[in-house]
Amino acid sequence: QGYDAPREVHPLKLYLANKKRTNHSQMVPYRSKECFLFQEEYDRLCNCLDQVFTWLQDKMECRLPQLCIDIKAFAEILPGQERSPAYPFSGFVINLNACTKAHRDAKDLQACLVMAIGRFTGGDICLVEPGLVIELRSGDVVIFPSHKITHFNLPY
Repeated sequence: QGYDAPREVHPLKLYLANKKRTNHSQMVPYRSKECFLFQEEYDRLCNCLDQVFTWLQDKMECRLPQLCIDIKAFAEILPGQERSPAYPFSGFVINLNACTKAHRDAKDLQACLVMAIGRFTGGDICLVEPGLVIELRSGDVVIFPSHKITHFNLPY
């Protein structure tokens, strides 16, 4: 509802008195601080990846049509009317040489797409429940339900 909410306070900064929990599913999407600090670099990166994102969308529509329909439906109703450069995904994250601990991505709606880019050795992605170790190399793509499958990657 929020009819009595102060107009001068951004929705992300609003909290209800005497409430301990925030309903994060009702938050307005926003870009990270780094996107604003490095706006020119972000724009260049999006331009460079535009054809890659289009290719990925085409492949998903062909191979995972229901997933594509589901995440498009979500992406198209997000407030703010801003379309993600990685559409139909509602956003994207770039991890540089990341080495993660085993985790699940509770806020991922349906799936996570991982695409390896660059020259490297190691960094294989491990999916715990199915017992898979996937050796990704530059240009390889894997899509999996990251909110349901515990995953991590090996050191580089």
